[in-house]
Amino acid sequence: MNVVVFSAYALNSPHFETELEIAQGHADAGDRVSILTCGGEMAACDPNPYHDAPRCAKCIGRRNAGLALLPRSIVVEPFYRLTAEDRRELEELPTHFESQEELKRLRVGEFDIGFAALSSLISKVREPRVDLVAHGSLLRGLLLAAWTVHRSMLHYLDSHAVDRVYVFNGRYAPMRAVLRACQERSVECYTHERGRDPRQFILMRNTTIHDIGMVHNLIWETWNAPGAESDREKVARDWYEIRARGKDERSHVAGQQRKRLPVDWDGTKRNIAVFVSSEDEVASISDAWRNPLYETQTAGLQAIVESLRSDPRDIHLNIRAHPFLSLIDNAQTRDLAKLDAPFVTVIPPADPVDTYELMRSSVSVLTFGSTAGIEAAYWGIPSILAGMTYYRDLGVTYNPATHDELIQMLYRDLEPTPIEPTLAYGYFWPTFGVPHRYFTPDGHFKGRFKGVRVRPSFSAQARIALLRVLHPQRAVRHVKRMVDKRWRILRNKMRRRA
Repeated sequence: MNVVVFSAYALNSPHFETELEIAQGHADAGDRVSILTCGGEMAACDPNPYHDAPRCAKCIGRRNAGLALLPRSIVVEPFYRLTAEDRRELEELPTHFESQEELKRLRVGEFDIGFAALSSLISKVREPRVDLVAHGSLLRGLLLAAWTVHRSMLHYLDSHAVDRVYVFNGRYAPMRAVLRACQERSVECYTHERGRDPRQFILMRNTTIHDIGMVHNLIWETWNAPGAESDREKVARDWYEIRARGKDERSHVAGQQRKRLPVDWDGTKRNIAVFVSSEDEVASISDAWRNPLYETQTAGLQAIVESLRSDPRDIHLNIRAHPFLSLIDNAQTRDLAKLDAPFVTVIPPADPVDTYELMRSSVSVLTFGSTAGIEAAYWGIPSILAGMTYYRDLGVTYNPATHDELIQMLYRDLEPTPIEPTLAYGYFWPTFGVPHRYFTPDGHFKGRFKGVRVRPSFSAQARIALLRVLHPQRAVRHVKRMVDKRWRILRNKMRRRA
């Protein structure tokens, strides 16, 4: 088998080590392995969006150190393969857009390049309604990089016999370019991502982890797999219970006070818990993630509040902003803070209110895709879903087709839904993945490959240090980000004390 690993993000650990793992595994199996690398040809990328010279050198240095741990039989080649004609065509690529919708419509052949670039851009600036003018230079760099990778990969696939390609993530602009090129040339492509924990990774064939339909099918395949019956229910229940106790490594409830409810909590009211997730995480994945009811979560909440304003009855909405938003200042967090009505309590991201006590004390839960939605269903609490997510079609949530139908659900006493689909979901996430053989994690973002911590060589580090002196722009941006972050942390602490 002829295998290609597209490895351009050597700064991303453990993802770079996963690529080393994949290459080593295929070499062990006797396959012919090629690794395509970046030598700084991309105008922008996710780990180095402004193409800073010191960071680029650090990435190349770390990549070289990692590749030195692989067998010499593995071929290492640059991905860049643009011709003079390609470069002329690249100059004509549109890079200025009036709106995000216009950008999303930009395609190059079968490549949804506008969606890809917007996804990377939103992830970088953490703003779902990103200003395309203010961030125009970054957007241009991402578009040029995605086009460069896509065209280069097409040339490579046309000139080489390739049976399978591996690439990280598949959502970010340059990575989606690889996936789309493979799909255009009917070459099998696996995207990889971190598994449930750093000890494993996941592989998705010809798609990404963001493919809702594919994940839905995998949930049931995993639940019904031969041999799963012996422990599947225990594993699933443990997953929910560990999260509820705040012991899960991905839990965001640290700092919350057990059993604490909002200060204006009134148990005589019809309390409904609303769990808001990060809008920027799903703002530009694909049309499959487009909210079927509202343009955004905050637009949905504003519409719900206005509909209830004339007839709230005894409803009280307790809107819990996701703790992940505690250090974020964007359109979503600002709009949430503006929600105001006598029957509304907005719980800031860093507020110590106990998420699970709030959930258990409510007559129903409303989410736009947050994991809290299926957790509520597991605990027997009716769950209303007003968005897209992996569990939408599992039969565990009430999925209103219209805004008016959602409002009527808020007024009604809903019945709990079947528990088995929630168990299938809870069994899938902690068990799905491929264990590493050569990589040993040491925390979330570091570890050792073949017992070696992958770092640039001494000479590479010296070059990086020199470049940092000659190109201080990134250091200035880093200091500014740290000052802004410290201020947000201090502000959140003051809010908790208040």
